Amino acid sequence: MLTCFGRASTERSVLDAHDGGDSDAELRRRYPRLFAPDRWEWAAIDVRFTMRLPRDDLVQSVHVVAFQGDDVVVCRDERPLVWFLPGGTREV
Repeated sequence: MLTCFGRASTERSVLDAHDGGDSDAELRRRYPRLFAPDRWEWAAIDVRFTMRLPRDDLVQSVHVVAFQGDDVVVCRDERPLVWFLPGGTREV
């Protein structure tokens, strides 16, 4: 199971209105698709979103959704039309 972690202070696209006063239950009610269990067939894994920090030994990769004003920051490599979010595998 892959767990996707978000923090209200950085998850701007989903939690803009979150001022710290909403409970996890309230956020689940407001964003049911975000918190719903899912299956990524391309990776053959089950995934879920949570607001709880995972144990450090369970974190393998980290990616972020960064903003510059209202725009999302994405990266591009030398291949045409290949765009991705900043982040990647942790170094040991």
